[in-house]
Amino acid sequence: MNRIPFTDRLLEYSKKEITSFHALPLNSGNGLYKSKLKEHYECLFGKEYLANEVTYGNGWIDNPIFPTDVLKESQEITAKTFHTDLTMYITSGTTVANQIAIFSTINHGDRVLVDRHTHQSIHFSLSLTGAKIQYSTFVSEEESSGRQFINYDSLIHEFQSAFSKGHPFKVVILNASTYEGVINNSMSIIEKILDISEDVTFIVDEAWIAYAAFNDETKKYSILSSINEKRSSYPKLRLICTQSPHKSLNALRQTSYLHVIGDSKLITSVSDIKYKIHTTSPSYPMLSSLELAREDMVINGNDRIQESLNLVKLFRSHMEKYSNLSINSKIPKGDFWALDPLRLSVNFKNTNLDVNDVKIIFQKHDLYISRFTQDSFLLNFHLGINENNIDRLKNALKELNNTHRSYITNSTSNEYVIPYPPGVPVLVPGEIITRKIIKKINMLENCKTKIMKIKG
Repeated sequence: MNRIPFTDRLLEYSKKEITSFHALPLNSGNGLYKSKLKEHYECLFGKEYLANEVTYGNGWIDNPIFPTDVLKESQEITAKTFHTDLTMYITSGTTVANQIAIFSTINHGDRVLVDRHTHQSIHFSLSLTGAKIQYSTFVSEEESSGRQFINYDSLIHEFQSAFSKGHPFKVVILNASTYEGVINNSMSIIEKILDISEDVTFIVDEAWIAYAAFNDETKKYSILSSINEKRSSYPKLRLICTQSPHKSLNALRQTSYLHVIGDSKLITSVSDIKYKIHTTSPSYPMLSSLELAREDMVINGNDRIQESLNLVKLFRSHMEKYSNLSINSKIPKGDFWALDPLRLSVNFKNTNLDVNDVKIIFQKHDLYISRFTQDSFLLNFHLGINENNIDRLKNALKELNNTHRSYITNSTSNEYVIPYPPGVPVLVPGEIITRKIIKKINMLENCKTKIMKIKG
């Protein structure tokens, strides 16, 4: 059986010299033959990508909106891989996948119970439905990492209360994993709610943990890993799960999986809404990358994820060498929360460095870190990280650990700090040293301005 039928068909057609009278001049770079920018296009995309950026429908590759051939076959293989009734390839981002999930299950006036920590795309979509929304509350927040933890006991209680009073929630929306690296036990929450009533539809955003289902150690974090077992206990289960494979698998950006578990009515509703709001001209290379990402994980996922887990283990051990850096590992007591094993929050508070100082050090070492708080930064040990990357990170952390800011926030100055020119003090003895003042001094020093420091 061909496990990558869509990709193979796409590559087959890219080798032919096909003239398209339909659309897309970019196909094979044909529209660039007189362009002075042709070289830039080829350097940026490559001749092979341009050859596969095509738009061939039925009778050629497949209809991207109503697939009946290789794309349909590919999505069915992916559905079997994730144990779902239907899997769709989405090329407009997980934002659109979440919109499809919401608009296919929620109507005006429906009561919806929502995990407060879901992505903005869910909140914005809900605001357009006219539904009656009730949000969960936070149980706590870990100050350094910025990690927030949802009060799921309260959420389950709200569902029970509404059901008992005769105005139940039609849909429950859960966030399986947060940007900051908190993994929520979504399946446990779903089971507790289904024990109250099975007449409910779930939407679960697994954006950050598409990888989890493919490793023996991490599969417990994905609801799809145990979905067959749960369906035998809850035969009426209706669930839509969205994933962002470009965050943790080898897929192109703006791609997502939309997984559906449920009856034919739910499947039809999801399919109809996808037709209404998804692009009718998706990128074929993006579609292909979703197929390849799935098969790459089927073949290599367990070992590759284990390599990343081993890197994290070694890195945790290495962190013990630093006196001024530590790993944020605090979570509330209970069964609802865990920390993503591939994402670590590192606390740099004891260095007395400002977050801008830390960013400068990372940038100097050509290390891109996306998530910062006042006292921490987040490291994602995704499948693209290797030992050489870790060695570069260690060099930056060594510098970070050994660098101390001359000024401590909210302490009292005992000196004049005078940039020259113009010779006007930015700090005088007895003045409280604020973050704003420190930022200004750092800016002046980075600009190579001469700084005079004279004791008061």
